[in-house]
Amino acid sequence: MVARWSGSRAHRITDQPTLHLEVELRSGGQLGSIVGTDVVISPDGTRLVFVASDSSGVSHLYTRLLSQPKVSEMPGTDGARGPFFSWNGEWVGYWAGGKLWKISSAGGSSIALCDAPDLLGGSWGDDDNIIAALSSDHRLWRIPAEGGRQKLSPACGRA
Repeated sequence: MVARWSGSRAHRITDQPTLHLEVELRSGGQLGSIVGTDVVISPDGTRLVFVASDSSGVSHLYTRLLSQPKVSEMPGTDGARGPFFSWNGEWVGYWAGGKLWKISSAGGSSIALCDAPDLLGGSWGDDDNIIAALSSDHRLWRIPAEGGRQKLSPACGRA
């Protein structure tokens, strides 16, 4: 008995050119933070958000549209680190002062989502839930974009 399958994939990966760019990140301070990701790019590739420390050593988030040379500090992000974009690029999640926060990628006021002893990584899904490691105890948490948190079961990945 011989079987042959010649199906096709529903989603073919197409060759796309690799994008190379040089971007100057002027913030008046020092790029980077003690822990976590320092520079993230929006899902649509139009905006950067990065962490930089001011002259007093306090970190803040800064943003820049790649189509414009101007860098802007994101207000109310004192002590920020570990930024990550929402799935649609409209929000930036980050950690500061023992809490997980979000701020509109276009600017505005930060909104506290939940208490978080730490942030060791986060990802914002298209279901508007954030999955994050909020401490070094090897647990993952589900944080709704509106706030609150639920521990994920290590056995099945559900709350």
